[in-house]
Amino acid sequence: MGHYASKRISRVQKRNQAQLSADHHGKEHECVLHTVKRLTMQQFDRSDDTIFKTNLYKYKRSNWPSMFWQFGLRNPTSFSIPPPTESFPRCSGGFFFTDVDNIVRDPAILQRIADAVEQLNTHPLTLSRWRFVLKHDVFDQLRALSKGAKDTQRIQAAVISLSLFLNQNKCEVMRDWAAEENTAESTAKWAESVARRYHNEYEYFVLVDDIGSMNVHIGCLDQRPSKDLVHLFNVPD
Repeated sequence: MGHYASKRISRVQKRNQAQLSADHHGKEHECVLHTVKRLTMQQFDRSDDTIFKTNLYKYKRSNWPSMFWQFGLRNPTSFSIPPPTESFPRCSGGFFFTDVDNIVRDPAILQRIADAVEQLNTHPLTLSRWRFVLKHDVFDQLRALSKGAKDTQRIQAAVISLSLFLNQNKCEVMRDWAAEENTAESTAKWAESVARRYHNEYEYFVLVDDIGSMNVHIGCLDQRPSKDLVHLFNVPD
């Protein structure tokens, strides 16, 4: 009887151990399912320039991570097809731009953008590289605004603030040599040329605009106010 009981207990123990093992593996499997996210890949034909005409912000911020690839020929006269290339790689940071109208209206926008860059670049879960960049002729634009303007004191304050930020390396100026002849090029069009140059290295290209002075619709550029930059462009959960 004792021998039979011990066999019965042994069988029950084995059955319970098997069930516990199955439950344990099931929980592990469940955890894996919760941590793996669906990845979507979007492809764009180089010939029609669609990737630069389409705003991709909602896809970049989606719960389902997206990758963007270009394929085909940009120039139909070319005899060789380049390999597919990835554009706007995830979690790679980006550029913030603003214009002289925003700086003159509120020089504190410089500090808000610089603070956002610092916070985004020190995020513990990313190796992103954010940059605050201004058009190379920004001082020439401020000088032109000061001619005959009533608010010269405000423009002078903007010049001083901007000079301090450049000396402290909190922002940088960038020259677009390809568009050098067009000195009247708008900030938005210049930012588009930066996006076309760096789209293989950075994810975002953002016009920071608090007053609507850059109210344009260029697909590859995001347009956002300065107060929400960290929330809008931090690493998605």
